Amino acid sequence: MNQPDKDAEFGAAVERLFRSTSDQWRRQLAALRAAVDQEISAIETAIDETDFTDEMRAAVQHVCRIAVEHAEQERHQNLLIAGQSLAAIEAALHARLASEKDTNAMLRTALAEARQEIDSLKQARQTPGSHSPAAPLKKPLQFSEPARDAKRVKIRRGLIVKADGIAGELVDVSLGGAQMLLAQGVKPNQLVRLVFPSAEGDIICKGRIVWAVYEQRPTSVSVYRTGVKFSDPDAEALERFMNDFGQRPVLGQVPHSRGDAAAS
Repeated sequence: MNQPDKDAEFGAAVERLFRSTSDQWRRQLAALRAAVDQEISAIETAIDETDFTDEMRAAVQHVCRIAVEHAEQERHQNLLIAGQSLAAIEAALHARLASEKDTNAMLRTALAEARQEIDSLKQARQTPGSHSPAAPLKKPLQFSEPARDAKRVKIRRGLIVKADGIAGELVDVSLGGAQMLLAQGVKPNQLVRLVFPSAEGDIICKGRIVWAVYEQRPTSVSVYRTGVKFSDPDAEALERFMNDFGQRPVLGQVPHSRGDAAAS
């Protein structure tokens, strides 16, 4: 056999070998594909036959329980806020009622005092043989040593004093006490610290509220007409203050300061 025939036979043998190997791989691949398809079918069948009702019911119940708890917490918070608001309203009402009771009590006290004074005047007029005394002549104010027995001195309008930081206009003053128009109300028997302005420096007087009456003026804001009784006042300082700020200064005498008094 010549060489070309041998080559052709060898080529044919190689081609048969490759064909045989290819067919074998195809059969194995087909078998593997069939096995995979069968496994996928089994998985799909298992999924279709599985019942998820219990799991779904449990999930729905869990979500509902969370929603109910959230709603209950929000309701409880709203109740707390409403309770706090109601308590604040009740406190404000109680405070207003207490203030009105104090104001009514002060008004009743002032009315009773006014009635007593009117009754005493009526009795004096009805007394047999009595007659209305002539009005005494007003003497010039004296603020030396005898001034300790003087009565109240009318103060020039617009003089501002302070009672425990509450600003007010001073009406009159004596060595025993003072009358003021305060911007805020105070209670009877309340201890206060009064500050009177002076060229020499503030005059400090401690005292006690003896009466207070609410006044609503037609042309201005409301005020509290208040009476104060001094405790251990500085008589000399008050005398100088009354002489400096009295509505009618002493005739023949000019307002003096502590330095002028020392010089004289």
